[in-house]
Amino acid sequence: MLSLNLVILITLSLLIKNSLCQNLPSPTTTSPTTPSPTASLSDTEGFILIYSVNYVFILLNSISVIFILVRIYLRWRYSKRTFSMALRVPLYLTLLDALLVMLEITNIIYPTIHLQIIPQPYCSVVAGLNIGVVTFTRFMVAGIAITTYLRVCRKIYFNYGTYDWKIWLIAGTVSILLTCSGYKNYGPTEYWCAARINSKYVPILSLILSISVIGTCTFCYYNTIMEIRYVKKGTSDISNNGVNSVEKNKHPLVATNNYCSTILSRTEQIEARVTRKVAGYILVFILQWIPSFPYEVSIILNKKEIWTFVLVVASINLGGIGNAIFYVINEGWNSQGKDSTLDSESSATHSSASNKKIQTGKEEEEDEAIQESPNTRKKNNSLLRVSGKSLQNTSEITIVNVDVTTITQVTTIDNDENV
Repeated sequence: MLSLNLVILITLSLLIKNSLCQNLPSPTTTSPTTPSPTASLSDTEGFILIYSVNYVFILLNSISVIFILVRIYLRWRYSKRTFSMALRVPLYLTLLDALLVMLEITNIIYPTIHLQIIPQPYCSVVAGLNIGVVTFTRFMVAGIAITTYLRVCRKIYFNYGTYDWKIWLIAGTVSILLTCSGYKNYGPTEYWCAARINSKYVPILSLILSISVIGTCTFCYYNTIMEIRYVKKGTSDISNNGVNSVEKNKHPLVATNNYCSTILSRTEQIEARVTRKVAGYILVFILQWIPSFPYEVSIILNKKEIWTFVLVVASINLGGIGNAIFYVINEGWNSQGKDSTLDSESSATHSSASNKKIQTGKEEEEDEAIQESPNTRKKNNSLLRVSGKSLQNTSEITIVNVDVTTITQVTTIDNDENV
């Protein structure tokens, strides 16, 4: 981390030194849209300001990325367990931010030293990789937001595969197709390697795509948070009365029914906590890319202002900084595995709700959660596995593998029946 920070500081000093030592050329030597390969970047208005802001935010983003990666590695080394979605999401986003930081440094380190944009064909490659990573990050977060919304609000479950490879595959395929479709337009622009605007249709389509992605994430985020608040409010009465009902009731079936209510309430609360953490990273993404709208509008109007470039280079690096802040808020400062959500896996299908298994919560909460065992029937006073609809006064609950004193198995309990 120190070496990376040192490199950024040295290049920033070289940028200022070289720009001050340049002679002022004629203002007609450069073009605002297609700069000459031999033209000096010091001739471009706002070059020092834009690059200085870019280096500062890259430095902050790099520190944030290293912090999250180190913290997650320490958690993995301590626990040796599968990460929950609350930890996988920041890990995925941090890896993408790390890749974006390396590409950004590659894009601006050469112009800083030589005061010229990277020559072709390397400039097109760097521009394409930058655009590809940014596009992939957008679709990745949009996929996480949509699946979270479907799981929490619509009760539609998907099997994402190991390390959520299905989300990676969909986001990667779409981003590769979009990136390759405009490869001929990649090359040197005013300040770095990016997409050259040859038609107004390109920025218009880019703006529509950005609004669609941000709008989808905002819709999913808002409805998910509202559903979490509803679940939290609806399960408060059950969690307060469930355990007491088990102790007071003499009849074993009624006692187990009340105990089921406590288990489901506990599971819903833990899942809501995990979902709230994931929603926090979605919120960071939304706030990160909203400042890019003025930049795209200015390109459409052909009125490129310096402040729009400053805003967009800052917003690109805000993702890692915001994720680091939310990571500390969600997981705390401790790296010993006592402040995070571990082993949370919600893999289920719509056709087989009885096989749903949710393992969420902090490590100390995990010890209190219900664990599934295939030999439950052979053990006395074994724990309870429940599958069914949300608990209401008239809901039906299916209880499998129950062994309470003299009862070996209870198949169905209806809350309206007098048992």
